[in-house]
Amino acid sequence: MIEATTTDEVLEKIESRRVELRGAQRLPVALNVWGEPAHASGIVLVVPAMATRARHYNAFARWLVSQGFMAVTFDFSGYGDSLEGSLRNSSVDILDWGRDSRIVVDWIRESYSDLPVTWVGHSLGGQLLGLAGDRGVTKSIFVATGVGSGWKSPWQTALPGAVMFFLVGPIARRMCGYFPGRRLRFFGNLPAGVMAQWTRWVAFPRYILGERPWLAPGYSGITAPITAISFEDDVVMSKAALKTLLGFYRSSDRRHFRYAPKDLGVSSVGHMGAFRGVNARIWETVILPHLASVEDSPQYN
Repeated sequence: MIEATTTDEVLEKIESRRVELRGAQRLPVALNVWGEPAHASGIVLVVPAMATRARHYNAFARWLVSQGFMAVTFDFSGYGDSLEGSLRNSSVDILDWGRDSRIVVDWIRESYSDLPVTWVGHSLGGQLLGLAGDRGVTKSIFVATGVGSGWKSPWQTALPGAVMFFLVGPIARRMCGYFPGRRLRFFGNLPAGVMAQWTRWVAFPRYILGERPWLAPGYSGITAPITAISFEDDVVMSKAALKTLLGFYRSSDRRHFRYAPKDLGVSSVGHMGAFRGVNARIWETVILPHLASVEDSPQYN
């Protein structure tokens, strides 16, 4: 483990190596693997938020290595560094991204079977565990997550979200061949199939299980413990949205910690700020105590 006096310059020198897998539809899934197993007490898989590139988590991954863990970040198939060609030609949907996540977990278990695995799911990443399954996952940490249902959204985002999902979004998808979220200042660019599926789920109070109730056993079958982290200034995911999602994982031991930014010594966290380097000081409090390590996982001793 790197000493607490580690400077930002030293952390910046921590590099990843690229691994490419074949995910859903046999499309590439680009992984960034951080750290080495000889120096690690566990491995952390960071499953990204919607419309969020793997590079968003670089500072967090470097910090994990400094704390004695390996980390894996990745871009879903048909998106980011995994995209082949134009986003207009990307045919993936969110269910495909759940399959991608399963494939990544399987690769981690095959490659690093001696290390316990923590699934860190940011927003969408917390929703996908029920699609991927927890085979090979020791613990999960959900950060700023919940169901994306418009019925559970905070008032600040419910109305503008409805306009974007059900009026502007469909028109923009038809015109562009993908969802131009960056230009519309609504999340980021997304494949048309992802945005179309997300739009349908938003309309149901139970989100994905409203449209696809037959997927419920995948969620209730999760038994690895889940720690949920939420922030009072998150205007995307409400407490009701998180409560609904955690209810899907009814067989898991679930805990929830909710923080005000001022209590963590930062000015804001919101929905996207938990993994930004500017908020690195919060990780020791909100993440580190909940990571699975060899020391607290008897089966890996």
